[in-house]
Amino acid sequence: MMQRRNVEVVETVPREDRVTQVVYFLISLVQVVLLFRLILRLFGASPAAGFVEFIYDVTAPLVAPFFGIFRSDFDFAQGVLEIETLVAMLVYAVVGYLLLALIDIIRTR
Repeated sequence: MMQRRNVEVVETVPREDRVTQVVYFLISLVQVVLLFRLILRLFGASPAAGFVEFIYDVTAPLVAPFFGIFRSDFDFAQGVLEIETLVAMLVYAVVGYLLLALIDIIRTR
């Protein structure tokens, strides 16, 4: 009687595709943490809470270059619409898109 062997097939991803995947991942990560910041600020989350403090600490350097563009935030009953965070999200998305376009140009020499 013949024995059957199970053979595992492993597909490799070309290096260029890995670079693109990493860039997409980083762009997505930045967008998600900035979205968390936007929502937490909008609903007036307490900075004393551990998760909120963590998000504010992680995103502070990402948003810092955009402070001072506008005069003030839009205050609501308890929260604040932080326009700088929206601008940061837009700028990082555009930079990510341009970086991906550059990678595509380099790849298709």
